[in-house]
Amino acid sequence: MRDVWNRRDLGPQKNAITAALPAHGSRLFTVRPGTALATTSYEAEASVNTLTGNASVGGCDACSGGQKVGNLYVGGAVRFNDVTVRKAGTNTITFDSGTWYSPDIDRIAVPQTL
Repeated sequence: MRDVWNRRDLGPQKNAITAALPAHGSRLFTVRPGTALATTSYEAEASVNTLTGNASVGGCDACSGGQKVGNLYVGGAVRFNDVTVRKAGTNTITFDSGTWYSPDIDRIAVPQTL
């Protein structure tokens, strides 16, 4: 980890960063993972998922599986079923809604190592 504005390497940090700041103060850190974070991707259009409301599967040449789930507004929703994680508790997932087709969902990526 690096303190950008103070131009100092802070060395490895684990699970938290603590910094004392004056009123209205700020700091800028550069953080890099020690190892590559392995993820498992789940396609939104997979048959195991549950679509509700107006949500529907449509073709998408730019999407990873060639399809996406669209119409995710005014009550439309997709529920990703059968998602597994290696660690209990709060896990951050990444939603890929692409560049040109929001609020549609292509896939999610779930971290498998921490």
